[in-house]
Amino acid sequence: MPKLNGTFLGLHGPGEELYYHPLEFRDRVDLSGYFHGGNPPYSDSYLAEPGQWEEILGRLAVVGMLGKLFFNESNSAHNLSYFLARAAYEQLGGAPKFLILNFDQHEDYEGVGKGLLCSNWGVYICRQLRCDYLIVGRRTKKDALLIPYADGAKPKRIAKVLNRLSDLQRLVAGYEKIYLTVDMDVMKGTSQNVKRTNWQHGDIPADTLLEWLGALPPEKVIAGDITGFPPMAKQNGRPFSREELEIRDTYIGDLEKVAQGLCAVMGIAPYVG
Repeated sequence: MPKLNGTFLGLHGPGEELYYHPLEFRDRVDLSGYFHGGNPPYSDSYLAEPGQWEEILGRLAVVGMLGKLFFNESNSAHNLSYFLARAAYEQLGGAPKFLILNFDQHEDYEGVGKGLLCSNWGVYICRQLRCDYLIVGRRTKKDALLIPYADGAKPKRIAKVLNRLSDLQRLVAGYEKIYLTVDMDVMKGTSQNVKRTNWQHGDIPADTLLEWLGALPPEKVIAGDITGFPPMAKQNGRPFSREELEIRDTYIGDLEKVAQGLCAVMGIAPYVG
């Protein structure tokens, strides 16, 4: 069976699988023990302890970052993208105009008082790299939000309406390099009763997301990740019904399509083996 040309980032060890990920990957990095919070996999507060940050970055440095695709097991730990983007940026040697592009129904740009969370990692990466942050797919606002930080001025929030692919292309045109991350919860669901990930689904159809990915300039995307596999069971512990299992399988199919789209924009083969 061909393996997806990417690195799976496991947050739970063998026998502790909490997410449904039947796909096979080129390789795996075990990050169990580095992130914790609440009652996984349904916690919205997966933390990475400050004392472990450099150790996590060191493990990613060994793997290598540039031109590679990563799969984050849980989108409750989207803050893992902080480490991925930072490691890629450092291996690149920096870039004067660098953009974090996050396709997500949440902003991930809340306050930083409680530590590095899935809900605020965007703030941390912008402060660390002095880069700009673009969030596409906000469910409540139905627009894109650009937070400029690279010029050193106080960050400001600029809402942008994306009516055409050219609108997105115009937003990213001024950047030298881009780190790309896709949270699967940004995508439109096929049922109100089955979640794509730990969170309710967004409003973007799969075909629209793939069109937006295809509109990005390949020469600028240095690396990327996909975050969020579906949970193994319902939150209340009830097993999935046959219909729900079929829907969950369609979500895995969508994740594979998104992976193919990211590979295309990065100019790498989608499968190995």
